[in-house]
Amino acid sequence: MNNLLKKIGVICGIAMCSTAAQATYGYIDVESDPGTYNPVTLGDDVNVSACGSSVNDVTYGGSYGLCTLSYLGEFSLTWQLSLNNTVVSTTTYSGSNAVNGLNHTIATGAGTAITVAGTYTLGLIIDIPDSYDWILLPNNYWYRAGSDSGIIINGVTYGNYSGYSSGSPNINGLRNTGVAFSELTINPATIPEPSAALLLLPAFAAIAARRRRKSSK
Repeated sequence: MNNLLKKIGVICGIAMCSTAAQATYGYIDVESDPGTYNPVTLGDDVNVSACGSSVNDVTYGGSYGLCTLSYLGEFSLTWQLSLNNTVVSTTTYSGSNAVNGLNHTIATGAGTAITVAGTYTLGLIIDIPDSYDWILLPNNYWYRAGSDSGIIINGVTYGNYSGYSSGSPNINGLRNTGVAFSELTINPATIPEPSAALLLLPAFAAIAARRRRKSSK
């Protein structure tokens, strides 16, 4: 019986060692890309995408698009729109909702946060709030979120900020906070040309004449 228990112990030990040997770990760098977009007219919606963003394998090399990851529960995605250095719109997706931040719709016009035309700054902050989280990449290796100290943007802290700026936010090694900006131009709403309005005058005149005839009866 003792010999049997010893054999089972040896077999279990070998199995555990084999599993440990097969496990591969490394560190990643989060890179943000908010994309580039054509000008839109005030009153139209803008659909923006984070799919140009990536998670870079700092330890072994390689890069994986954010939209190729099977699970984003450890991530937080924040879309930010500013005009003249003033933030006018901020939306954050995190946890189980983080996947919904890959594609984000910005409404413009009356009743929204974007009521005036102009050239806006579109920012995308991608963060893994807990730098001790483990991330599984498509190569089936596990990675630590990194050693980023976080970053402060417009007074808001992203990541594990410890008094140091993350410097260049992208492709800088062991960063669990990535931030990048692009421009989004929103043009004024179009106003009908005077010539187009003149074309409507006959119709207005006909309506007025009809009302006069009705009132005279």
